[in-house]
This record gives sequence, structure tokens and C-alpha cells, in this order.
Amino acid sequence: MLAPAASAAPLAASSPDHAASAANFVVQQAASAAASFSKILAEVSTAASAVAAANAPKTWSDVTPDALANGFATLIGALLGALAAYFFTRKLNERTELRQEARALAKETADARRAELIAAHHINFSLFQQINTILLIQKDYIYPVIDQPTRFISLMATQPFDENRYTFTIKDLQPLFKSPESRSQIFSLFLAQENYMSTLAAWNLRSDFHRREVQPKLAAAGIENGGVTSWSAIEKALSQETYFGLINITNGVQVGIQRTFNHVEEAGKEFIEFLHTEYPGEKFSVFDAPEKYGILDPIREVVPPGPNPRPYASTVDAGYYKVSLTTTFKVSKDMMVLGG
Repeated sequence: MLAPAASAAPLAASSPDHAASAANFVVQQAASAAASFSKILAEVSTAASAVAAANAPKTWSDVTPDALANGFATLIGALLGALAAYFFTRKLNERTELRQEARALAKETADARRAELIAAHHINFSLFQQINTILLIQKDYIYPVIDQPTRFISLMATQPFDENRYTFTIKDLQPLFKSPESRSQIFSLFLAQENYMSTLAAWNLRSDFHRREVQPKLAAAGIENGGVTSWSAIEKALSQETYFGLINITNGVQVGIQRTFNHVEEAGKEFIEFLHTEYPGEKFSVFDAPEKYGILDPIREVVPPGPNPRPYASTVDAGYYKVSLTTTFKVSKDMMVLGG
């Protein structure tokens, strides 16, 4: 009785690696069989040639039709066998090359998609950090003085914010350059980022101005934290240039904060929609800030007391912000308390 054959490996591999190993094994076995077949044909051809040589007629008169037929049959058989072995081996090599090219293409496609997804997540995270930075400035610095008429002074200076932190470059976006829609989306993202960087630059400029120009002049005039002073004393201590300049730059920073928040938030939403369209089935983080800390409210005008509002104190329709302060002003008629 015949012994049971060993169980064959399943045709459907459990994984791509198993499938590739099985395919390679089949190709190797076929190539080995072709080589063995070629060797056998060569040996048969050699033996036939030897026999034909041994039985070769000694003179042309001994040549018979049967001898000619046998010679041609041997020659043609050897030629056909060699051709069959050649074409069989060539076909196997072509199939092997096609499989290798297909695997290389699949790997290249997978690597490209992985690079695209990495770039997409990186940009999405950068946009979230940009929104978060703007919102933290609003919450920690602007919101605590949002109702103070003297917030142009109460909004204290901070350490410089890194304008290039949480940003992306054209190299980071390169994997997403695939279609007109992606190029349009990238253009929108860069506009939002430029808005973010310009706003941080303006905030740093105001902080530097407050630290170098405003604080030394207030201290030189004897205006101390917690002391009582008046609008006219503040204006005199700062000089008109510093006084008006501080009001203007404070209003400008507030406008920039609100516009940047709106721009980056809108760009982030559009980018998420684009990603869901381009990469269906992939999951991307969606960020939302339920508390805006007044960043979307109209900016209140900074106008010093007096019968005639000055030309620089123009109303600006934009959101403004609050700050946790060490110095605040509380107005009581023409007098104000510096501090608390």
C-alpha cells in the first residue's frame, strides 16, 4: 500500500510573506526541473551522437536512406530538446522578474502612501498646535484684561514666542503634491501659517516695546503698581508717541490674534475634509476648542476719557483677548488705581 503523501502547504498563504515564500519555492523547483531536463537531453544527444558515429558508414557507398534518416532524426531531436529547455527556462525567468517587479512596485506604492499619511498627520498636528498657541495667548494674557479700558498697558509683556515652532515646510508637504486639489489645499495651508507667524511676530514686537519703552517710563514717572494715578499722568509719563503707539499696536495685535485664529481654524477644517476625501478609511484627529475665551467677540475700542475721541482710537471689529496680569488699571472718574 502506498504511504500517504505529506500534507501540502496551503495554496492561500496566511500572509503576503508566506505567499511570496511559496511562489519562490515553486519557481526554484521548476527551474531545477528544467535544468535536470536539459541535462538529460544533452546526455541523450551525446549518446545518440556516439552511437551514430560508431555506426557511421565508412564510405559514401555505404550511406543508406535509413542511416540518413536516423542522423537527421538525432540532430533534430537534440535541437528541439535544447530549444524547449531554453524557452522553458526563459519563460520561468520572465515570470520571476515580473513577480519581483510587482513586489517592488507594491512596496514603492506602500512607502509612498505611508509618506503621504505621515505628512498629513504632521500638518494636522502643526495646525492644532498653532491654534492652541493662539488660544493660550488669548486665555492667559488677553482674556483677564478684556474688559479693562486701559488694557493697552495692563496687557503685560511676555517672553518671545518662537515663530517657527509648530510650523511645516514645503519639504514636509511634498508627498501630498499629487493633484490640483492637493496643491490648492497646500496653498491655503501656507497662507494660514504665514498669518500665524506674522501674528506671533507682532505679539513679540509689542512685548518688546512694552518692556523697553513703557515700563521704564512708568517707573521713571513714579507710577508704581498699586498706586493712584490719572489718564493725563499716564499720557505725560509715556509721551504722546509711546502712548498712542502702544494703543495702536495693542489694537493691531488683538485684530491679528482673532484673524489668525479664524484663518487657521478654517484651514484645519478644510484640510480634514480633504484628507477624508483623499484617504477614505483613514482616521485623522479632529480638534476643537469648546471655550474660546472671547476670541470671536468684537474687539472693544481703546479710547482714553475726554470730550473728543482722538483720531487714532478707531473702532475695530475683531476679537480680542485676555491676559493674567501682574499690573492692571481700574478707572474711577479721572483717577485710576495701578494694580489690583
